[in-house]
Amino acid sequence: MSPALLLLLSLASCSLLQGMLLRPRHVRLEAQNFHVRLHWEPDPSSPSYATYEVQWRNRTSSWTKAGACRGNSSISSVCELYFDNIYDIYWARVRVVAGGEQSEWASSSELQLYRDTIVGPPKLSCLLQDQILSVNIITPRTPYQRRTGSYKPVNQVLLKLWYWLHLYEGELLVQQVSCERSSEEEPCTVGQLKASTRYCVRTVAAGVARERSREAEQCLLTPAAPAGFPWVIAMLSIFFPLLLLSVAGLCFMMLQLFPNPPETRLPRALAELTVAMWVPPLQLEEDPLALLLQTVLPSRGPLSAGQASATVPQLLQGLAQDVSGYCANGFGPDCPEPSQGQVLSREFKSQTTFTKNTLVQISSAKLNVHQEVLWLQFWQGDERDLSWEGSDNPF
Repeated sequence: MSPALLLLLSLASCSLLQGMLLRPRHVRLEAQNFHVRLHWEPDPSSPSYATYEVQWRNRTSSWTKAGACRGNSSISSVCELYFDNIYDIYWARVRVVAGGEQSEWASSSELQLYRDTIVGPPKLSCLLQDQILSVNIITPRTPYQRRTGSYKPVNQVLLKLWYWLHLYEGELLVQQVSCERSSEEEPCTVGQLKASTRYCVRTVAAGVARERSREAEQCLLTPAAPAGFPWVIAMLSIFFPLLLLSVAGLCFMMLQLFPNPPETRLPRALAELTVAMWVPPLQLEEDPLALLLQTVLPSRGPLSAGQASATVPQLLQGLAQDVSGYCANGFGPDCPEPSQGQVLSREFKSQTTFTKNTLVQISSAKLNVHQEVLWLQFWQGDERDLSWEGSDNPF
């Protein structure tokens, strides 16, 4: 085909189309919380004074004119419709009217409210008390009325709908609560919350597709914690009295369970025997040296004061001579005849050794008697007093 012929055909088509209206574009039905809206976009070539006509139908009915298109004006590109059956399938169409001319119909895709409606976002009512957050989820209203005239909420029309409640601390999810029966009487509760912390509560619809639900979010800042009670001091003031009472009770129980054994008392006969065997200590007289000389030299008779004074130097001199040299048994060519002082010194040593041995034997005898008495009383179990009668304890 020659270019000249193509030019002639285009000029003819333009002349034929001149004065004809083009239909709207992007016609679609949308529903949110069961409120239905028909959206379209006018053609740019449509005159500004053009009006639009809307019709709808379901699977069993014919096209019905939406004469009372809710909220739309003659030049509006949005028309609100009312479909009473949420399980039925609906269609809608729209055309432009201008200067007595009409465009062709532009139809939308099908819509089923139960399947295609968008849910939410709900309204959140929060109450913080004692670091516990109570949240009541209030779903939006639908166009469906009760017999009382009030509008039903979404969760009473879409019965499969319920919500998850997510609690975020910053961007961190800290709690997740199921709110299947949320109401003003039984709100969802979240706790325990920290003081002076910012939290955000978000809802997630369950029972519907995620892309068909809208989330609600509400953030709050918890108040600062009140001045802390001195728990440490209170616990210590309670702990120490309890500890003292416990120790006192334990001591009382020990005394009740394990009493002290009664004091063992010696029989009177053994006590008298022990007293009789006690030997009083030696009492030194005014002149102990004279008493010693009387003990050492009993065969010579008592000495007077002058004789004792004269005898002392001789005794000391004999002691010195006796210590200076040693002779085996007092015999030998170099051993002189012992003097009177040396004889006295030897007699004094022998008498002193005899006295010491006697005292040691007496002490041992008294100790053995005391031990035998104690063992005898332990086996007999007598309960007399152990105190020594009429004398002090010799031990």
